[in-house]
Amino acid sequence: MELFEGTTSKGTATADSTSGAWSIALSGVSDGAHTYSAKATDAAGNTSPVSHSVTVRVDTTGPTVSDVYPASGATGAGRQTDIAVSFSEPIDPATVTTSTVTLVKDGTTTPISARVGYYEEATYYKVWLSPRMKRGFT
Repeated sequence: MELFEGTTSKGTATADSTSGAWSIALSGVSDGAHTYSAKATDAAGNTSPVSHSVTVRVDTTGPTVSDVYPASGATGAGRQTDIAVSFSEPIDPATVTTSTVTLVKDGTTTPISARVGYYEEATYYKVWLSPRMKRGFT
């Protein structure tokens, strides 16, 4: 199995004889969209038509924080204030848990009990924390 990006060969992979599944390790792939297709060649040298293409997006730069509410250093925010952090790009919602996102009082490392969630719509990517003491949370 030979993998192509456009008409440029990216290497050869061997398919599993039972499942037909194949893979290839690529290195040095730049950020951005890459469209790949493949051709198979059997032991007799017969080559298949080019496969349907698959586009893969490579993104090696993590999201950045684009906004925080309340603003960093804000005063007067009570213990019941919801906190929201906006990001520059989508993040994996499965990574937004009470283990990975914590609320602490400035200058401490002790977590404050809070619910955590993720909201995404169009180009809006927000992680929020809501202190549990709000509205009777336990």
